[in-house]
Amino acid sequence: GGHAERLRTDAFTDALTGVQNRRGFERALQREWKLSRRGTVESYLVLVDLVDFKAVNDRFGHAAGDRVLQLCAQALQEAARGTDVVGRIGGDQFAAVLVGCESADDAVGYRERAHLTLERYLKGEEARVNFSSGHQELAEAPSALRAMELADQAMYWQKRQRAGRLPRGADLASKMGAAKRQRAPIADAGSKPPVKPS
Repeated sequence: GGHAERLRTDAFTDALTGVQNRRGFERALQREWKLSRRGTVESYLVLVDLVDFKAVNDRFGHAAGDRVLQLCAQALQEAARGTDVVGRIGGDQFAAVLVGCESADDAVGYRERAHLTLERYLKGEEARVNFSSGHQELAEAPSALRAMELADQAMYWQKRQRAGRLPRGADLASKMGAAKRQRAPIADAGSKPPVKPS
């Protein structure tokens, strides 16, 4: 009946966010990897890491941290299509299998959509967080585990690039489009001569 059904899904679902847990996600990833290797369907794996998440917990407490995790899961779900599988695979690490995703451009598109959606969700929140992401085409990986490692490497390089481009602490300001939006008011403020500290 319904009770057994509920227990079975709970074994594969993350209680906090409602997306797949690591067990559930790895099971789905394995299945989709096999299908993509057979040429049945093209799929991409996307990994997402929340940046500075520990600082959210330290500064605002675990309830705020939990809320950020829930919003991240929601953003990843909203950016996804019905056939995609979203999971929380670690404390502040999420993943998605984009089923029937045909190009790297589409995978990047998903990452950007999710990023902007999370930004929108966080507007009213005190705690802010950014994310790093990377993707890997499943058919090109010799195993599901290797696909995870390759997506993780891609994510690491994105983090490295971002760190190289920006002074530390500027990564929050680097959130997509944030810099563009802030430019106008800063120019206005610049018309007054800066006050020199006495």
